Amino acid sequence: EPRMLLSSDPRSVLLDIITKTVSEVLCKEPLLQNMKRIQQLDVIDGDGAVRVYERLVQLCEGSNTEADKLLDDVSLIPCRGALPELMRGPSLTMDGLRDCQNDLEFLSLYPFPKCISPNRLLDETAKFQKYLHEQIMQEEGMSPDEEIMNAYHANCIESVNHLSKEACICLLQNWLLSLSLCDVSFFVTFRLSFPGTGCEVREEPQSCDRGGIVFCSLQDGTSAECSATVHYEIKVVDCDPKPAKKLHSRRKAEGKYGLITNNRMN
Repeated sequence: EPRMLLSSDPRSVLLDIITKTVSEVLCKEPLLQNMKRIQQLDVIDGDGAVRVYERLVQLCEGSNTEADKLLDDVSLIPCRGALPELMRGPSLTMDGLRDCQNDLEFLSLYPFPKCISPNRLLDETAKFQKYLHEQIMQEEGMSPDEEIMNAYHANCIESVNHLSKEACICLLQNWLLSLSLCDVSFFVTFRLSFPGTGCEVREEPQSCDRGGIVFCSLQDGTSAECSATVHYEIKVVDCDPKPAKKLHSRRKAEGKYGLITNNRMN
């Protein structure tokens, strides 16, 4: 939480008040936590998303059009009970690493497939993450063993080849949902009031039909402190879901990266 700096400069005082007020609002609201949790639904990286998409195309008899339609037609209405579960937060393993399978099954806003095909991929991903985590925790300057890295990568690719159509759709929809959070912007508008003694005002979080109320302790340039009531609204923009065609551009980018890597190795 930023400290209020005492200053006689009106502009500095105003900036301090804005910083303090916005910080207080964002600490009270679950917006940033929910954004982080949604971003944690990308249990596969860009390369993995491309591989899963190619598997989906294969299951659609080689039709990119059908694969894109399946992804774009998935209902954006969350599963029953998904939002309350999302707000409870992701699960962690004993060593602090994310549990990929439980994260996705627990937090996914889309139906998690009942088949076992995604479990193998998520298990291999968790093992890969654990290995990288262990390497990072070791002495600095040490690089992960290339043969082990390639073996983990090969196991993940092999697991992708066994995914069902439903598993591909679930993984890619959550990846696209996480990707949409990268472009989100939000605005915080507020007004301050200083109710007199005897006025009953309660703190309230923002809801769908009304703004929120939070109390904030402010200081001015004379070091005088007062309690203000903040009436605020948070508005989120640029949160449209990403279409399946985003995977096409990612496919091209990963292809170029792979070409550069192969040329360097040769």
